[in-house]
Amino acid sequence: MKFGVILGNDNAASNIARLARVAEECGFDHLLLSDHYWYEDAPDLLDSWALIGYLSGITSTLRLGTCVTPITFRPPLQFAKVVSTLDIASGGRIIVGVGMGWHEPEFRMFSRWYPHRERYAQFDEALQILIQAWTDETVTFSGRFYHVERCIVEPKPMAKPYPPLWFGGWSRRMKRQAGRMGDGWIPTGPRSGEAVKSHQDYKMCVKEIEKSLSESGRGPEKFAFGCRFGPMESPKEHLSEVEAFSSVGLRYYQLGLNPKKHSAEILRYFADSVMACF
Repeated sequence: MKFGVILGNDNAASNIARLARVAEECGFDHLLLSDHYWYEDAPDLLDSWALIGYLSGITSTLRLGTCVTPITFRPPLQFAKVVSTLDIASGGRIIVGVGMGWHEPEFRMFSRWYPHRERYAQFDEALQILIQAWTDETVTFSGRFYHVERCIVEPKPMAKPYPPLWFGGWSRRMKRQAGRMGDGWIPTGPRSGEAVKSHQDYKMCVKEIEKSLSESGRGPEKFAFGCRFGPMESPKEHLSEVEAFSSVGLRYYQLGLNPKKHSAEILRYFADSVMACF
């Protein structure tokens, strides 16, 4: 079992930096940031990928990424360039969380909004372009949403063939896509979004993804089955939860925290009382 931290990209840069340093000290595998620009009750969110660049400079082993980036939000080739740059600068430590996006007001402010079915098709096109940008000498693509001809994205990421793609979303379609093209899956779990409410729910999702992996000629051995959980008062409760979810396929237990409310002490406490048992 590996452990990660997931934070909101709130306007709390100093505390996010402190949480990242302590997470690395405590042996957490990765730290992921949510990737949004605007909520009605949080209009001053930070740009996650700019912040990841800063965090990569104050850490050395902690893997860094997002949970998750709506790849329909930014021009995909521009985003591919950002990720390549940060993967090289961080020494190959980038994880790319990918999703289709869901917050319509934010899209209408900063990007372009399409209805659900169209947005999924846009997501699929963007994903194909990202992978081509990181692996092919030139990118040529003609779809409904994107048209690219002989574009060059250099240098390529340090991670080969490209940084791991961890899928958000929990629809059947996204889970199937995660099994076909992804390297991991990171839904929201108990006390943190509740897309997955119990380990029984998680077991069914794992089976769906494993089926898609098998159909794609891949095994589940290297697939990062994750889930974000909210904190609990008792270490015993955490321990029993880790054991229950790990028994049905969880490999990355991710602690979701609010950087405006939670201090780094919760990470030390969690590492000493929970992580030390695994």
